Amino acid sequence: MAGIFAKTSVWRAPANVRIVGASKVEVEINHDQQMELTTPSHGLSINLIRNFGELGILVWGARTLDGTSQEWRYISSSRMQIQIEESILSTLRSFRFEANDSNTWITAKASIANYLFSLWRQGALPGSLPEEAFFVDVGLGTTMTPEDVLNKSMIVQVRVALSSPNEFIVMMFEQKVGER
Repeated sequence: MAGIFAKTSVWRAPANVRIVGASKVEVEINHDQQMELTTPSHGLSINLIRNFGELGILVWGARTLDGTSQEWRYISSSRMQIQIEESILSTLRSFRFEANDSNTWITAKASIANYLFSLWRQGALPGSLPEEAFFVDVGLGTTMTPEDVLNKSMIVQVRVALSSPNEFIVMMFEQKVGER
């Protein structure tokens, strides 16, 4: 499974992927048994490796163990959100020695928006327009108060629409800036 995850892009589910070289599964699971394991009343979801005859042995499912969660139900959504968060945090760290002013905010916003735009262009974010896929905001009166600026806190709000749960996920980031 680790190899399948590594070969699958972050935003695509590692489901319905053929396991090359596998000749059999230890336990044959039918559709009804699968439904019991992937949508159980206790909220857990178990992804299966199933034999589909001529189609081969496939990874069947892409849910996390948090089966009742709207945000963390699907592996691809979780992986994508983690990647976006880490990339934005890395971008913001590059501004830690900059002044907490509009020039820095514009540059930070553009850097994050360019990253999210590239994801959207690759098909990682849904929507026919970038505005339907993401939004980045930073600035005095929108994400920051005068006190935030004086305290050298640059606060960025990012809203990203992931394929699932089909709504915007709001992420807030705070980076101390202007410190030498």
